[in-house]
Amino acid sequence: MECQSCGSPLSHPTATCAFCGSRSTSLPAAEVPVQHQRGEGRTLTKTYDDSLLSIQAGIDHSAQAHRAEKRRHRIGLLILFVVVAIPSLFLLYLGVSALPDSGDYEEYLSAGLAAIQKGDYLQGHKLLVLATIERPDSPEARFHSGSAFYAEVLEKPHLKPSEREKRLAGVHREMHFILGVQPNDPRANFLMGLYRYEIGKVPEAVTALNTSLEHIEEIPDKKVRERYSKAASAILGKLQANPAEKLLLYSQADDTLAEEQKEGIEVPFGR
Repeated sequence: MECQSCGSPLSHPTATCAFCGSRSTSLPAAEVPVQHQRGEGRTLTKTYDDSLLSIQAGIDHSAQAHRAEKRRHRIGLLILFVVVAIPSLFLLYLGVSALPDSGDYEEYLSAGLAAIQKGDYLQGHKLLVLATIERPDSPEARFHSGSAFYAEVLEKPHLKPSEREKRLAGVHREMHFILGVQPNDPRANFLMGLYRYEIGKVPEAVTALNTSLEHIEEIPDKKVRERYSKAASAILGKLQANPAEKLLLYSQADDTLAEEQKEGIEVPFGR
């Protein structure tokens, strides 16, 4: 029996070689197949290229998932647009369809005043603006536009301060335009006087109301003239008696009066 490592003689098959120290085994020597020796018939678990391909596959999967998420996001936006836009367009259509079909100044003016008297200030202002566009130099349309702003101030005492200021600014803007063309216009002076009162300029308010009464006969319609004369005289009398007094005013555009308003002064509105 010989050592498999150095060929030295052994006393028995499992003895330890005294020369090289190797221990023999009774098992037959393993033989490596020829195809394995040539590198054939073996499959590596994972190569470097396999790792790169795996990484690329993960990247491709993430990109595909991102594209799918973007598609879902776009679809969601489209659905939201449909839900919001269609009702808005429908309401816009209703608002436009409610306007007079023709571009007639008188129709816009009459419809605007009627809307204000029904309490629909949004529609009323829209129609009065259209009347002003039809005749931009017309004192009549500008006066009623300013009158509507003041009627809203009187009918909505709980307006936010910023909203109230915007409407009073509208009164001033329209009356300032009219008085620039017709300085003695009695109705424009009347409303300018009320604007001055609202912003705390009582002496200027008294001056404007006096001018209104001095030229009150220029209002051609008798009933309208009487309404403005009565209101201007009552307001002027109170301001002259007590400049610090808080006036109780209500608009003629208001069909329903609160109990306390019955003791107040009616501010004319309309024609």
